Amino acid sequence: MDVRTLLETLILIIVCAIGASVLQQKKKALLAVITDLVQKAETVVEGTKMGQDKKDKVTAQLEAMGYKMTTWTDKAIDDVVAMLNDKKGWLVTKAASCVTGWEQK
Repeated sequence: MDVRTLLETLILIIVCAIGASVLQQKKKALLAVITDLVQKAETVVEGTKMGQDKKDKVTAQLEAMGYKMTTWTDKAIDDVVAMLNDKKGWLVTKAASCVTGWEQK
């Protein structure tokens, strides 16, 4: 392996590490937005068996804010709701640890 190839490989590794860090920060910020919107939907939509209506409001607000709904986003909403239901903690302000595959640092 010559020096140029080694240097190109090193640069690629650094770019990938920076990209992964940026992606992690963006997911963390999105998760905070989702947690906030889920809690707001809980106070706005009243009644039993209204989970889908609440999720629809969260989804609509995320889309209005410019976020694209993806499988990850949809699952994150469900995971936040499940964690809050499980903990009976609708005043919890940080739910990053509830998303499967998410490593909070």
